[in-house]
Amino acid sequence: MLTIALSAAGSGPANALGTKLRAGLTVSVPSGIDATGSRDVTAELNTFLGSRSAGTTISFPERGRYRIEGVVIASALTDVTIEGHGSTLFATTDGSGGPPPFYNYRSHWPRLREHFEIRDSERITVHDLTVEGPNRDGTFRSALEGQAGFVVSRSRNVTLDGVTARATYGDGVYIVGGSVDISVRRCVLDHNGRQGVAVVDGDNVTVEDCTIRATGRSVIDLEPAHGLVRTVHVRNNRVDGYVNFLLAAVGAGSGVQDVWLENNQVKGGRGVSVYVGTERSTRTGIHVIGNRGDGPSRGYEGTLMRFTRFDGIEVRDNVQQVSAGTTPVLLHNSCNATISSNDFGSVSASDVVKSDGDCTTGPQAKFPTPSSVARGPRVTRSTPTSRGRIGRSTTTTSLAPVRPTPPSEENGTSWPPLALAAGLGVVAGVGGTLGLQRGRRKRAAAP
Repeated sequence: MLTIALSAAGSGPANALGTKLRAGLTVSVPSGIDATGSRDVTAELNTFLGSRSAGTTISFPERGRYRIEGVVIASALTDVTIEGHGSTLFATTDGSGGPPPFYNYRSHWPRLREHFEIRDSERITVHDLTVEGPNRDGTFRSALEGQAGFVVSRSRNVTLDGVTARATYGDGVYIVGGSVDISVRRCVLDHNGRQGVAVVDGDNVTVEDCTIRATGRSVIDLEPAHGLVRTVHVRNNRVDGYVNFLLAAVGAGSGVQDVWLENNQVKGGRGVSVYVGTERSTRTGIHVIGNRGDGPSRGYEGTLMRFTRFDGIEVRDNVQQVSAGTTPVLLHNSCNATISSNDFGSVSASDVVKSDGDCTTGPQAKFPTPSSVARGPRVTRSTPTSRGRIGRSTTTTSLAPVRPTPPSEENGTSWPPLALAAGLGVVAGVGGTLGLQRGRRKRAAAP
């Protein structure tokens, strides 16, 4: 296979040759771009990535270290593969000491200092590349919560395979802009200050076979602002420690549909905890199947899994011991629920599910269509409630009324106000206390 190294300066014979590269060539990151981490090479990487033709494979050196204090953007690429070979893009500061790299970042810098963004691109694969931020302890800081490791924006057919996002102030992976057909697999998301994976506007997203540990807020967050989150599969992941929830989908808009949380192994945190739904409109189709958590778990506010105004719920074959007084499943203004074959420890059968209200009494969401991104036909999906499964036992009986306190929402932020936090005090969980912070985000905040 032919390898051509282009000059970092972006001029001269090497650059002229680069403009004529045929599809299918492998292009090495130029040796002139410092791979020892001694200086900031953000601008040089952006120049190099911005000139890649369709069909190119970009090859990083083995275990190179590239210091990036700005935002690296792979924009308007088609059929490009990035082979990281264990190289790391790392930041040593939170970006506050320098100017924003682009004009439209001025009013949000450094809160939205994303590390590596794939934008307006199609059929992109990234292998074995690490992004490392400066947030060594992985704590949540609202002033810096937009500093995601990998961002997929307005793109189609993107695969992040074997990547690592570590020590960011924001999410490990952030998906937005009506992106379609996004796969995150065999990843490591470690000590990220906000979410492991946040989907704000995406259709057909898969997160599988990843190791996600020490997450500052929720492991997976689905929170559309003006777009949609549809057909999301989170399966076969190993989770070790988090602050808020395994799966959160509470704030922002109504467009959440067809969610599958399957066969994940959870240690620490609150175990197999699910906190989804909004009072504003009815969401449809969620399946929580075959997940296993070490226990016991107190859940959040005495509930392990809370569904608010959801139509079409399946909870089966999960194993999670809960502490005394904790309700395994709470259905609030929800309907068409199948709860079967779960092991919640010593909880009596009559106490497994509590329910109140009926989702049919609330407004039905007008589900948006996917944004027009990249090229190619729009992906369409069937309504999940039309293909729900019937378990060995079904529970939809209305028991003693439960009046859960819905979280406050401000610009999509789904957490109780600090006054309530003071009243609650410390909410005990296996993996630590609940972070009751509030914050805003560029397109949507996440719990």
